[in-house]
Amino acid sequence: MSLSSVKSLIALLATAALLAACGGSLVGSAPPPVGGLTLEPGEGGVTLSWTAVPGVVYWAYTGQSATLCKNCNNANDWYGKGVVGARSLGWQTPITSPYFFTGNAKDGYIETNLNNDVLYSFIMDGRTNGKPAGDATPSVSTTPRLNGANWYTGGTLGSGNVTGLAFGPKLNPSNSTYDATGTYLALGSGGVKYQSANGLNWTQITTATATDTKNWKSATYAFRDNTVIQKFVGVGAGGAVVYSTDLATFTSATSGSQDLNAVASNTSMVVAVGNQGTILRSTDGVNWTAAASVPNTTDLYAVTYATVATGGLWVAVGAGGTLWVSADASTWATVNSGTTQDLKGVASVKNATYPNGIYSKSVTPADSYSVVAVGNAGVVTQSALGLSGWTPQTLGAGVNLNAIVASSALIPTNQFMAVGDGGAAFTSPDGVTWTARTTTSSQHLIGLIRGYNNQYLAWAANGSTTYSK
Repeated sequence: MSLSSVKSLIALLATAALLAACGGSLVGSAPPPVGGLTLEPGEGGVTLSWTAVPGVVYWAYTGQSATLCKNCNNANDWYGKGVVGARSLGWQTPITSPYFFTGNAKDGYIETNLNNDVLYSFIMDGRTNGKPAGDATPSVSTTPRLNGANWYTGGTLGSGNVTGLAFGPKLNPSNSTYDATGTYLALGSGGVKYQSANGLNWTQITTATATDTKNWKSATYAFRDNTVIQKFVGVGAGGAVVYSTDLATFTSATSGSQDLNAVASNTSMVVAVGNQGTILRSTDGVNWTAAASVPNTTDLYAVTYATVATGGLWVAVGAGGTLWVSADASTWATVNSGTTQDLKGVASVKNATYPNGIYSKSVTPADSYSVVAVGNAGVVTQSALGLSGWTPQTLGAGVNLNAIVASSALIPTNQFMAVGDGGAAFTSPDGVTWTARTTTSSQHLIGLIRGYNNQYLAWAANGSTTYSK
């Protein structure tokens, strides 16, 4: 073979390798999905929908631009990373429609979530049998945004009486790995249990165990991302505690005798609070220890692990405006909440502000913190410190507020969402300025969770639900 022929062969092989690596088009590759991509903006991400062909593996690409072009050797070339945030999902588990694209990049080109209030464009291509990809779909674009403005009627949780929801990945016993996506667990009185992949379609869980007759009051997904001990944990009347990794087998844990009204977790500890000032803590969800010191015997209704400027802080709230704080969940101190109303929920937000609201690895953001508790008569009390400086206000017509949650890791702004009687709902980026929202429910909303695709799901005592996406 002549030297020129060898050079030509090397060049051809190099071109083929490059195209295979970056999703380029070669003869025999799969066409893009018929009809292209359909986009639905959400909180910190975008839901992609397409018509799939069996046997084709699809990759999606995105960038912060008005349009996105594949292999066109200009500023929109995704492979050259000329577009901020461009990346491929081809290195992940194969995706199926619909897919919530949050941009979980490991290379730093996109943070944990897509930036809200920033325009993103998307394209998709396909490949079969490991071949290089074919042409991409036409570019389409949309802007992620915080949820809360749009509410929809959700599925029904059986006959009602559900009092606690948790959301997290189940363990697959067959291969000892956790699901890539989360599942809802709903617990209630009489031992009722349900599960759902999306919060719309619920299946009752039936287990022949001693936990089937317990009156559950709260649930959480504990020790998230710690694959050694992470699990669903529920608490209830008479000190009942139950845990599960796969939502098929539930195991009881021994705690105490007082009713436990709420439970929350960080990565290393789970804490339950209840009547008569009861506080229990656990480092595995199995073995529980009573707090070493509590101020009094007031009933407690909610607990959270708050992030504040000085670090992590456990905050518990309850009857008559009770507000306790602790660094270790063992020794607790009273803080003046500024209100005598019963406090039913508590949550915290950390906001990292980047210039122009755009994440950059090279820029140190300005951080701000807020901890908020909500309760009866529309009371909201807020502190940037957690330890002091709590300032109350009243929302709306003063309807009871029963639950609050907060988003996290969103750019440029996270938010609080609170719900209450008569379908009331409010959002706030800082716990100070609040916006009333209109849900699809007229029921007394007793609980709220942020789960599937970062959606908010609120539920009432009769089992009806409303959700925002």
